Amino acid sequence: MNIPGRETARTIGLVLEQYWFVKEPSLDLLKSNFNATISEIVFEKIISHDVSIRARIDGLVELELGGLPNCQRTKVPEVIVGPGEELPGEYLKQEKIAYCSIVSRLKYVNAFKACISSSMYHVQSHSIPSDPPVLPSNYMPLFAGEFQSVLYPMGRSENDKKLEQNNVAKNMANKNQLQKRILFKMETLEYAALLFEEIIKRGEGFALLVDLLYHQNYLYSSHRFSECLIGAWTIIEAGISKVWEQYIDNYKHSGGQVSKGRMKKLQGRDFTASIVQEVLSLSSVFAHSEYDEVDRIRKARNKWMHDLLPVSSDDAAKALQLSHKMVLKAYGIEIGMPISCGYIL
Repeated sequence: MNIPGRETARTIGLVLEQYWFVKEPSLDLLKSNFNATISEIVFEKIISHDVSIRARIDGLVELELGGLPNCQRTKVPEVIVGPGEELPGEYLKQEKIAYCSIVSRLKYVNAFKACISSSMYHVQSHSIPSDPPVLPSNYMPLFAGEFQSVLYPMGRSENDKKLEQNNVAKNMANKNQLQKRILFKMETLEYAALLFEEIIKRGEGFALLVDLLYHQNYLYSSHRFSECLIGAWTIIEAGISKVWEQYIDNYKHSGGQVSKGRMKKLQGRDFTASIVQEVLSLSSVFAHSEYDEVDRIRKARNKWMHDLLPVSSDDAAKALQLSHKMVLKAYGIEIGMPISCGYIL
């Protein structure tokens, strides 16, 4: 059996079908010159070498992420396998590298979706519902704005993608679909790009936290409150750990002595999130209100984890609010996203 070589594209695409970017084309213009109209580039920002954002009028965002660690283009070599033979180890290794590269990109893609949601609220005072996060199964690779034959980790064919593209085009040409689109202003795109640049500066680990933030907002909007709270608690604990790390660094910079052995202990299992929370509260790093909020969410989390007691919508919303606060406190970046069309965190 001959398995052809494959290669990931240098650009990943994100389609936001509910928006027009910058300007809303007339129905007459779409009918007269559809392809040229929807493919017009209305926004571009170069963040660094091989890292950039381009947005088309029809809501297609092209994210060039090849300059980021773990996001470079990767190749899976052609291989010929005889009957009963196993795939060569080198082939499996390269396939894993390619898949991991895709997963790393998707962290940034979902982080950008969070930026889009946040910027719409901050700039246009308009809340929007959360879409499902992008998964490897709906990875959309692009090359120079066109769909290409590249690696689909879940076995999706190029014909599937072309069919989807045609369906999107048909929907957009429908007058009813046009009327439902929201205009995304230039200032809003610029704000989203600035947020995204700040995320990139903090690295893939932070992009994953923002990805999780976006995912938990989607879970809440889907009334999956228990899953939402558990994911939010993960973000809260990560924020507590980051603040604890900063607290120790500040102590050392002020002249305090911390040996390697003591540092290992301070960052080990003996200092659980609960103990760290107590120390940070006694040191006034956490306000009393923050301490109470963390305590409430921890109790709700334990009731679900140990007793399978259902999580209320209020506890899930409080957990989401706290996760956003912890990201701001630990990383200095505010990403406000809606959990419904009328409730902004």
